[in-house]
Amino acid sequence: MEPQLVCSGEFYGSLPYYKYRLPGTDLTITISTHEGPMIGAKILFKTLTDTEEGLPHTLEHLVFMGSDKYPKGFLDFAASRCLSGGTNAWTAQDHTCYTVTCAGQEGFLNFLPIFLDHILFPVLTPQTFTTEVYHLNGKGEDGGVVYCEMQSYEMTMDNIAEREFCKVMWGEGTPYSVETGGMLHDLRTTCTFEKCRDYHRENYRPDNLNIIIHGMVDIGDLCKAIGPLHQKLLQTKYPARTENITPVAPVPRDEMKEVTVKFPAPDDADPGCVLMGFQSRPLSDIRGIMAEDFILGYLTDTPASPLTKALVHAAEPFCSSVSTSRYEYPINVIQLYISNSDVSRHTEIRDLLFSTIHDVIRSGIDLDRIRSIVENTILREKQTLENCKAGSTAGAIILDHLYGGGYLSSFGDIESTLQSLVEEEGEFWVTTLADLTRNPLVCVYAVPSEEMDETSKQEDEERVEKRKAELGDAKLEECASILEEAEAFNKPKIPDSLFEELAHPDKQRFSDLDKSTLYTGVSDLPPTLYLHCINSSFYRFVFLIDTDRFSAQEKPLISIMLRSFCSLPVKDGDTTLTGDEVAAQREELFLTTDMTRDGEMIYLSFTFKPGNLERCLEFLQRALFHQVAEESRISEYIQKLVKNIKKCKRDGETVMHALEIQHLYPYSTASRCSIFNLEQALSAVSVTEAAATVQSILGELMSRDAALHIAASQESLESLDTDRLIEMFKLGSTCPNFVTIRSFQNPDMSSLMESDIVAHVPGEESSYCVAVIPVPELEIYTPLYVKLMVLKDWWSQLDGVVGLETRGKGLSYGFYTLPSGLQASIASYLTQSTDINKAYSAVKGVVGRITEEEDLVTDIDVDLARSGAFVSVVSGLSSPVGRVGRQMKKIHIPGFDVPITKISAMVDAVTKQDIIELCKTYYTKLHTKGEAVNIYTVPSNKEVEEE
Repeated sequence: MEPQLVCSGEFYGSLPYYKYRLPGTDLTITISTHEGPMIGAKILFKTLTDTEEGLPHTLEHLVFMGSDKYPKGFLDFAASRCLSGGTNAWTAQDHTCYTVTCAGQEGFLNFLPIFLDHILFPVLTPQTFTTEVYHLNGKGEDGGVVYCEMQSYEMTMDNIAEREFCKVMWGEGTPYSVETGGMLHDLRTTCTFEKCRDYHRENYRPDNLNIIIHGMVDIGDLCKAIGPLHQKLLQTKYPARTENITPVAPVPRDEMKEVTVKFPAPDDADPGCVLMGFQSRPLSDIRGIMAEDFILGYLTDTPASPLTKALVHAAEPFCSSVSTSRYEYPINVIQLYISNSDVSRHTEIRDLLFSTIHDVIRSGIDLDRIRSIVENTILREKQTLENCKAGSTAGAIILDHLYGGGYLSSFGDIESTLQSLVEEEGEFWVTTLADLTRNPLVCVYAVPSEEMDETSKQEDEERVEKRKAELGDAKLEECASILEEAEAFNKPKIPDSLFEELAHPDKQRFSDLDKSTLYTGVSDLPPTLYLHCINSSFYRFVFLIDTDRFSAQEKPLISIMLRSFCSLPVKDGDTTLTGDEVAAQREELFLTTDMTRDGEMIYLSFTFKPGNLERCLEFLQRALFHQVAEESRISEYIQKLVKNIKKCKRDGETVMHALEIQHLYPYSTASRCSIFNLEQALSAVSVTEAAATVQSILGELMSRDAALHIAASQESLESLDTDRLIEMFKLGSTCPNFVTIRSFQNPDMSSLMESDIVAHVPGEESSYCVAVIPVPELEIYTPLYVKLMVLKDWWSQLDGVVGLETRGKGLSYGFYTLPSGLQASIASYLTQSTDINKAYSAVKGVVGRITEEEDLVTDIDVDLARSGAFVSVVSGLSSPVGRVGRQMKKIHIPGFDVPITKISAMVDAVTKQDIIELCKTYYTKLHTKGEAVNIYTVPSNKEVEEE
């Protein structure tokens, strides 16, 4: 098998790619080569549909259920044995993509043929359809993994608005407007096993396949690895290729069509959203598309941007954010998304949006600003290449496969294309904006409906009751029997001989990833300043600030401070800058900025080019010490946050995590900033009081020892004046004592265990649950922690004993456990559940059986989990940023400074008996009511049963 080179080139002038085609099958392989230990594959098919039966999505699930060569369950074993974090997939409107990443070429080449065999030659049976897609149980209730997943998605505000937007934009029943995941009604009534099987035969064929590989892989070694599978493809007969479903252009309109849709919500006054659509350019016009993206960023990206300033930072904000996205089809479409909108002012929003755009067209473009946006994008792409090469190139390869037209080759010269846009004059940008916005096609207003929330739940209950009456007891018993037989049929049955086919790859070569990034060329640095030497063309400054310095009253307002940081006015001696001027400087100077809180820590991160060092240092010094919490600005951010909280309260998973932190760690910063405590705090203070509190927080940011980490090349580090940095940022001589969330654990945990904490979430269709127990002895990377790491991977195996009883029976789409050394706890989660009571009982039953039937834990499953645990340690270390992040944790988190070789040895030492003992010691308690804290979020018409 001699691959034929179709084309080759370089992304961004530095990242080589090679596109091959295999003779006889026309299978395409595209390799984007880059150094590093991780090798990834994206296995891509073009998959269009014109129904809402969810055939692309259901098939994506079914291929993981075994192949004609490998039984169900072997895929996960093979992935872990080959040092992969596991397989995954996504279904988009026009394609389906399967993904895997392995540590090292040896494991990757061993695993890829196994993965391809599952995808191209799956065992598709009625039994796998029953459990994985849709079924009726013995009570006449709907179930199935896909059904469970889509149930939590279908009635959300964003999904309802998006579906309507696509139907109006492309026409109902077209491939760009249908729900490829499957609508619940269609999954129940018309989606069948036979249709899934036929869809696979028509679309999962080698001439529709592109194997996209990122990393260092030799094409000869690759072809040798997949050679037997290619022979199998040559011997397979496929139906004649037809294009029954083809791409469509947006529906032409003389004037914009406006549509209002409702979504279920607890209050008719809740915020909504607005989606506006514009026809863009053909996919082949890369330069024109980029120009549009830049002008849209000019309109929306910062507080000083015209649309954001008019809609978000008005005295009475109309919404909480304005953003844009692009549908990359043969004829592109731009969507402008206005989130958390004031539904009583939707027509005002529409009119103000257009008048603001027309004002920009009439008054002209700030040429310096638009050129700065383009120049920073060029630098940002280079920065992305340093840290995530696969993410930089995958999109172009996917579009080239789907739509061709030389898209891949034109992307090779992208830097010169971008550079040519820097040189464009103002008239070009005004014309670009005018052409794009001249003919808006669609505007969708999503408004909340309390009535819809009530009626949708009632309709579901009535439908189930009606079905039970129509089917009768005999038919319901038959449904139960079919489901039971399917579950038995789908249980993994893997012969021992298969396990012997895959050897353990050598882990020793990954020890190099653990080398210190600390720069030793400068001595006598205080323990608050750290220099990291990496291969990078940029500076990255990260300030770490513990929140223990703030009072209980101040902590909730940290959320406002972080959102407004670098957007507030500055008063520094004779220098005065408005908030808009500060935001504009931030946009000009920095490639990326990130102001976040993680647990009890504040992270302020800034990336910039070395040529801007002096200006950036001046900016950071002013931001940290001279920002002014102006009341009008603070008021804007409070109103935005209040709208966002209302949206969050309609999401069951978000509510569950908020209640978890709030009850378990009530005095922590994480709890003070959770949605319920934050809502209460914001309602209890005036704008004047809030501004004063934010000012106090700003004044205390650097009042005690904070840490500054700087990552850059050796040359850039050598150019720094470290004494000046210490003085500028008031870096102390004491290493910061970073407080972890475990310090705030509720001392009265036993009272929380007495009864379940249950929250009903209006607008939510699925249920969620977390059970938590405190484990005071749990510390990072101790033997106990490492054992629990392995158990975590064992627990989450799709074909493991927990997965089969929960997801395998369609009771809960998500199931996982999380041991935390930082929180000193173990938690067990069930998410997107159709029946939370049965799902919880199933997990409890598994734990009980393990203590009595030790054979439920197998040596093979534990071996698989050991590999998964090791990959979780090394997977983030292939990029410079990942390695710096690990070094920072070694410095600031007690117990984290353990070599990878030692962690690997501890992982390898974990046994089947260890897993059993952990279940007996901790997980029995975790799933016993009265001994764990149990938190549930359920739809408004569901209840949690008492044991």
